[in-house]
Amino acid sequence: MTDNPSSTEPPSPDELWFKALTLKNGGNAEEARKVVEALRQRIENTASQIKDLILAQTPQSLLGFLWGGLLIGVIKQQKAEEVDRPEHNPENLQVALEYVHAVLSCFVGHPEGKNVLEEEAAKEIVRLSEDLRKSTMFYCMATTEYRGGGEFGEETGHVEFTAKTTWVLIRGHRYQVLEEEFFNYMLAPHNEALLSVYGNGAAEIASGVQDIANSMRDGFEHAYKELDRQREIACEQLLESEAPSAEEAIEAYRKDNPELMTKGYAAIQDLFFGGICNLSKHTQLPEPLLQDLAYERGTNTEFFEPGPLCGTLLRTLPARIKPLVKLDDGYYAPDAQFIRDAAYRAIQRGLLARMPGYKEEWNRRQKALTEGAFADIFRGQLSGAEILTEVYYQDPTTGKWVENDTLILLDDVLLQVEVKAGLGAMHSPATNFKNHVRAIQNLVVNAYRQTRRFLEYLNSAAEVPLFELRNGEYIEVRRIRLSDYRFVVPIGLTVESFSPFAAMCKVLPEVEPILGKQPFISMSIDDLFVLNRFLPTTGELLHYLEVRQVVAGIKQVKLFDEFDHLGAYIQKNRFDFTIQEQLAEGMDGLTWDGFSAEVDRYFEGDRWQNEPPPSQPYPDEVKTLLAALAETRAPGWIKADSSIRNLDMDTREKIAEGINTLAPTLRQHPHRYFALDVDPALLLYMCRDNQPDFNGGIRQAEIVSLSLNQPSVMVICFSYRPDGEINKAQGFTVKRPPMIRADYTELLAKAESMKARIVKNVPASGIVKQAVGGKKIRPNDKCFCGSGRKYKKCHGRK
Repeated sequence: MTDNPSSTEPPSPDELWFKALTLKNGGNAEEARKVVEALRQRIENTASQIKDLILAQTPQSLLGFLWGGLLIGVIKQQKAEEVDRPEHNPENLQVALEYVHAVLSCFVGHPEGKNVLEEEAAKEIVRLSEDLRKSTMFYCMATTEYRGGGEFGEETGHVEFTAKTTWVLIRGHRYQVLEEEFFNYMLAPHNEALLSVYGNGAAEIASGVQDIANSMRDGFEHAYKELDRQREIACEQLLESEAPSAEEAIEAYRKDNPELMTKGYAAIQDLFFGGICNLSKHTQLPEPLLQDLAYERGTNTEFFEPGPLCGTLLRTLPARIKPLVKLDDGYYAPDAQFIRDAAYRAIQRGLLARMPGYKEEWNRRQKALTEGAFADIFRGQLSGAEILTEVYYQDPTTGKWVENDTLILLDDVLLQVEVKAGLGAMHSPATNFKNHVRAIQNLVVNAYRQTRRFLEYLNSAAEVPLFELRNGEYIEVRRIRLSDYRFVVPIGLTVESFSPFAAMCKVLPEVEPILGKQPFISMSIDDLFVLNRFLPTTGELLHYLEVRQVVAGIKQVKLFDEFDHLGAYIQKNRFDFTIQEQLAEGMDGLTWDGFSAEVDRYFEGDRWQNEPPPSQPYPDEVKTLLAALAETRAPGWIKADSSIRNLDMDTREKIAEGINTLAPTLRQHPHRYFALDVDPALLLYMCRDNQPDFNGGIRQAEIVSLSLNQPSVMVICFSYRPDGEINKAQGFTVKRPPMIRADYTELLAKAESMKARIVKNVPASGIVKQAVGGKKIRPNDKCFCGSGRKYKKCHGRK
């Protein structure tokens, strides 16, 4: 930072932040406080300038300018071109649009009848929005004290910083195509009440919300096509006109084509005057519902209320509460991103305000819906699972009866789901950290505590009973052994979009792996609809959760939301493996960002309606084998399925090659086999005539374990029908035979001769044990891949 007294340039935000940090480290707290105060005044002044500029413009004209710039910026990004102008940067425009909503909600401002737009002033709004966004981030850094003793002990400062920066960064930029699916599902239990109050049921309201998203997503394209169509019609008719002058021909055209003129005017409004945001024209939602979703101009008094951080991004944007604003010609949604996140609660508040006696019934119906949501949305993937809802047990610590929301048991997998339907954090962490924390605790920590309590109960004895509550009496319905389940996932499910908290929940010091080995996963019902599309089979969903859980247990790595996790999984499969390698290189922390683009791209345009979503590649032969495992569903099949999905593409190709080579020879041999040198070793044992030879598979697996000196081998035994199609497939684990076996010498001799049939040099791509805590790996530590070798001699090799 320059101290030149002749300099007229005010210090930049990063200079102010750095000076405050230097003063703090030097023990000059009072001077540091003054610098931080200067930074606060800077962002307040910037917000005030944005407000004044917005109020000087006609809202519709300004919205047209901002949305036009956003379209150009998105197109440039899609073409991988540099966005070199601030007024085309989607990040800046997103902030500007949110501020248009905020200012219109808080002030009456310029008369709307005059089409006033000063282009330079509009560009300045965008430039100041960029300055505000960056300055606010530096203010978050400057005002966070990395202290202990707060709400989260020694981690309080870290949690506070993460909460503040996430609050500022949550800008959206996601697809808007599944609104109808989400709102139809969430509002369906209240169909009669919605019809009574609004005259529209759940399906009609959901369709109307989707219309909002469609208008903003496709509105420019439709308007342009309409104008282009009219241009062709007008040119043709004017050329054929017999009017004596061009002016008379044009006037005659206008009179003869009133419908075309109306559509053309509407297209111009959409293209240049924010018409795509005008919901009164682009949806059939009833007036009372639009009223409940919208602010009248000047009715929000909190955002610009005098006081610290007045009108800044560190207050609660009005769009978080009501996403629309009423202008003279209709109800507008300046920002598309908050429609999904804010409309659900706005509808709930509006309905209950108009029907006060429905509150208890709303809560009852919504509780039933949300507690069954995970099993319901994934009903295809969880076919055949035992699903227990509202089961009770006695807490061994307190002796009190407590409830578990949903328990899903499938083969050797146990999914425990606790649902929290409380409101999201509406209070900014910069202005009311305590209330912000309370909301997070309700959504995350309380769900974590309930899953921990249940798993600790399962772990309290070799076998424990579960109960149902019938007519006030607890009736035992089942007994359960935790040891029966190889894969256990505690899940906290929220109604609210979880994006603001996904990056920070793992920094909460209390949220540690349960029983020392089961990391906790948080996600929202909103997320499940996307996962359902991208992970349509049992194996895909459970394998994703397996990888997702490992990453949840690594505190040093942050991914912004569920779709960053999903995109990373699609691109890299065991991306937890890559993360561990990066941490092993000495990094203290990692942030993985941008992987959600894999998901977002799928929903651009109409591709999602006609094409399957992107997925990990599998050779056809491997797909067929996985399908056979899922069809047979013999005990242990999910573990076998996972052992294949853990492999990288090269290894999957080797399996396909082995199958293609050996399957035709089953005409001459009753069985064929080949093994892969991965960890644990994998034996593919093929049989003919619908007769899996399990004993033969077990014996060959014992030989493989000796040949590779591994403690166990995963066997996938599958048989073919006479027509050459796989009939049955079963997976099971075989342990290495002990030396005391009478046939040990014979097995050892066969192991030597079998080495030529083992596929060598196969990378262990993600065949990893669960990483708990994400501690830095030292060269002499055991490698994280589970090989048992030292890291420096395994994946630490250069």
